[in-house]
Amino acid sequence: MPKNQPLRIIDSKQKKGSGGSVVIGGSHTHDSRYWLRTENPPPATHDHGEHTGLADDDHAQYALLIGRSGGQTLTGGTGAGDNLRLQSTSHATKGDVIAGDPLLLETLTASRLLATDANKRTVSVNNLAAWIVGTANRVIVANNGDGTITLNMPQDLHPGATPTFVGVVTSYVAPTSDDTTAFQIRKADWNTAVVSVDTINGCFGINANPPIFRLDVRESTDEFATLARFRNFSSGTSAAVQLQLRNDASQQFDLGILSTAHTQFPGYGLPGDAFLRSSAQAGNLNFISGNSSKSIRFFGGRNANQTPTLVLFSSNAGINVDSPTFSSGSGLDIGGQNLRIRSSRTPASSSETGNVGEICWDANYIYVCTATNTWRRVAINAW
Repeated sequence: MPKNQPLRIIDSKQKKGSGGSVVIGGSHTHDSRYWLRTENPPPATHDHGEHTGLADDDHAQYALLIGRSGGQTLTGGTGAGDNLRLQSTSHATKGDVIAGDPLLLETLTASRLLATDANKRTVSVNNLAAWIVGTANRVIVANNGDGTITLNMPQDLHPGATPTFVGVVTSYVAPTSDDTTAFQIRKADWNTAVVSVDTINGCFGINANPPIFRLDVRESTDEFATLARFRNFSSGTSAAVQLQLRNDASQQFDLGILSTAHTQFPGYGLPGDAFLRSSAQAGNLNFISGNSSKSIRFFGGRNANQTPTLVLFSSNAGINVDSPTFSSGSGLDIGGQNLRIRSSRTPASSSETGNVGEICWDANYIYVCTATNTWRRVAINAW
């Protein structure tokens, strides 16, 4: 109470403001009928700086915004379901509620991802697989039971893996680096290469590892009597060509047999042997036997165990014989009873143009060219 202020004793039964003014000194007796007030009350407002003890933390029920020793707890209400709401501003345009330090949520499980439930409350994710869905035959999502997941593929895919596919559709396949066996198709035992591709030299091999020709097909057993078969099921004038060998004018094709046994046409060349080529052979299709002791054989309507229709052996040729032979030189050995020359020819004179060894006939004579442009004839008589 301010000093030197006159007091007024007011009877509680009187109206406010009535009664006389007295100065009280000495002792007095309390009486509920009377109350005291100053004659000139102090003003209703005060300067905040006039108060003392402002820095004292003696009201623990209130939040201390500058911080409290030992920490403090903010409680929103005392009734069930009461809330504590923090807002950035009362303005319609909201700002952020910023946590400047790590935020600890005591009701959550440590080391888990956060999610919101149906009531928008934060919860720990116990089954992350419920949030991440895999795709059939591509990615498998497995729940680890601790808030984590494991992603798997149906099969291992890495340079050392051996995945299995029903089918593969791709624009192209390229090796990590070019090699003579860059690509292989192997048997189920994973050891035997059935198909090999040489991406350095551009070679493709079947049972050839590595292949050394553009197309290298090999057979080391009697499992298959025929190495390659080209079969055409079309018919009529529009039937497709079964096998076409197209040659540039300056090049040649060689079909040869260089093995140690007779081989049916088309033959197969061993890698260690070489075909003998020369510019004189350019543009030709050559059937070559690189082994002088073996022959090239053609079978017409027969198999390899029967007598060949045509045999080409060294400088000799045979028709319907297994091995054409001569007492001297080379020639054509016919394993039959007839030699037929279908068309007749009559040289105009004995000096008609001719090559040594030519034979022809007409109704009266058989003609033989014994030297260049020199003919002799023998009369044909009836009997």
